[in-house]
Amino acid sequence: MPRTIPLTAEGKITDAKKQLANKCRQLMFENEIEYKQIAGLLGITPQALSYQLRRGGLKLETVLAVVYLTGSSDVIASTMAKVRQ
Repeated sequence: MPRTIPLTAEGKITDAKKQLANKCRQLMFENEIEYKQIAGLLGITPQALSYQLRRGGLKLETVLAVVYLTGSSDVIASTMAKVRQ
C-alpha cells in the first residue's frame, strides 16, 4: 500500500538506515561473516553490533567494516543510489 503522507526528511533518513542495515545483514549472511568478526574490527561487542543493525542506530564505521570484509562496495553504492531516488 503506498504512503498517503509523504515522509519528512527525518523519516527518509530512518528508511535509508533501515535499508542499509538490511543490506549489511544480507551481505554478512551471504559471505558467512559473523557478528564477532565485525565487532572485533570496530572494538565493540557482538551484542552492540546486533543492536545497531536491528534498531536503526547504524553507524558509518559498521557499513565500512562490512564493505571491507565482503568487498561489496558496489552493492552498497547501488543501495544508496536507490535510496536517493
